[in-house]
Amino acid sequence: MWKGSRFNVSVPSDDGYVAVVNMLNRGVLSVPPSVVSLCEEASVAQEELERLKLKILADYGFLVPEEEDEHNRFHEWYQFVSSDLSHIHCTVSVTSACNLACPYCFEKGNLQSSYQTMSRRGAVRLVEWLDEFADCAQSEEVVLYFYGGEPTLVPELLHHIVAQARKRNADKRRLSFGIYTNAAKLSESLISLFRADDFRFAQVSLDGPEEVHNRRRLTRSGEHTFEEVWRALELLSCECRIQAKVVVNFDNDNYASIPSLLDLLRSSRFGHKIQLAFNPVFVTKGNQTYCMSHVPPERESYHMWKELHQEAIRRGLKVSYLRLLDKGPCSLHRIGHFFVSPSGKIFECIGLLGMEEFATADVNTRFRPKTVEQRRKWLERISRLRSDCVKCPYVPLCLGGCRFKALCETGNVSGHVCHKEQIECCELPLISNLAHLRNMDDEFDSNAC
Repeated sequence: MWKGSRFNVSVPSDDGYVAVVNMLNRGVLSVPPSVVSLCEEASVAQEELERLKLKILADYGFLVPEEEDEHNRFHEWYQFVSSDLSHIHCTVSVTSACNLACPYCFEKGNLQSSYQTMSRRGAVRLVEWLDEFADCAQSEEVVLYFYGGEPTLVPELLHHIVAQARKRNADKRRLSFGIYTNAAKLSESLISLFRADDFRFAQVSLDGPEEVHNRRRLTRSGEHTFEEVWRALELLSCECRIQAKVVVNFDNDNYASIPSLLDLLRSSRFGHKIQLAFNPVFVTKGNQTYCMSHVPPERESYHMWKELHQEAIRRGLKVSYLRLLDKGPCSLHRIGHFFVSPSGKIFECIGLLGMEEFATADVNTRFRPKTVEQRRKWLERISRLRSDCVKCPYVPLCLGGCRFKALCETGNVSGHVCHKEQIECCELPLISNLAHLRNMDDEFDSNAC
């Protein structure tokens, strides 16, 4: 006997089918409405599945054995994902300085409260610590992302870290690099770095067409940046072997202009090569004045995000895979993912970067295996699930909610936040837009249902 998984969620679509999503295994199938009830029933006989040719529902986890305790399966899955050290992802803030003065910057008040830049000695210790960690964990790959502030302000330091990392990891494991940059000023030295085979990812922000972007993302000396960023995206996408991702930060100030930006991207040389993502501006302690005037209520932001996603799809642009299916556990729950401040302190969340009280390790201290356990205990302490979270079908996605959001909204990193409304109002309705979503006509005889 089988039963519907408690992690199943149904989403109606315009074609008359229903997308059934399993939040634990991220499976998605488009089925006739007559099949949906099977994914919700408490008891389904094997004979019934065979008669209807619906064994695929069991094969893909939409139906589970009647006696199975899915609570245990969820915790086994979480234990596996959170403990995976086969791939180490380290995002290092090489400097907290930035050449832009974006009014909504979420780093105001934490990382940018005091400007620091990693020293060359600190860079060496970072690479040594990562290498020792990867050796201990027998990791297959190390991925190193450069972050800021603005990392392109210190090109010599980036070259130094890359050279040291290549030297330490040679013949031991795969190594790759990426960068989060405003791309307002890329030197020839940096461009040569980006052309290397192991430099594979770049994330750049564009906040609208030229006039709007230039109003929101000026340099500290008041210079416009749109032309430089556009030129950088073309270079990264067309001349370097880099997957470029364009992030559009939106609020009431620029929302209406973003379709014009999407039209520009669609007609550009590189529009078909990039990925797009939309990020709503949110309130932190450093940008409250700006947000009071420009950031809409949370529910409205969800609907704006959904509309922008659909606008991009209508234009045939590649939208970064739905956050609904791609998120959870975030870096906070993955022992092999972490962030390093310019001083060498290690943090489990990018939002907490620079808040010294939340550091869990330090690359300036020699790596020891017990460091992993110390970090794990810290994570367990702030990430205990509430009873209502454990019962929620969305718990594999948010795992109790964003800790940085909790800190911003409640003043406590362990405070209660819930993303259910965002998921149901904004992200679930987009499921039917996924290009790879197919119905099950080839898997069974729908007329039998």
